[in-house]
Amino acid sequence: MEPMSSEDLMSAFMDTMAATVDHAVQEVFHTRLGFVVLLFPFGETDRKMDNVAGEKGANYVSNAKKDDMIKFLRETADRLENRETIGKPIGTA
Repeated sequence: MEPMSSEDLMSAFMDTMAATVDHAVQEVFHTRLGFVVLLFPFGETDRKMDNVAGEKGANYVSNAKKDDMIKFLRETADRLENRETIGKPIGTA
């Protein structure tokens, strides 16, 4: 059996992650909520991820329509730039 290409591996991983998040949200909140998950390299030293899916930057998966997800991301970026508190950050990067 031939190994999966990096694009196919990333696609399978992101699909599995989306299904897992969607299921977990429904189990915990007993309703369906929209989500987006971004996967991106940290800093210059982690650029080995750049071409994992055949393109530079972040990979994302969402259960929302693309237009709705983009609107949500823009609104969230505005809130972050204005230093509004959004949830509880857990990373330091």
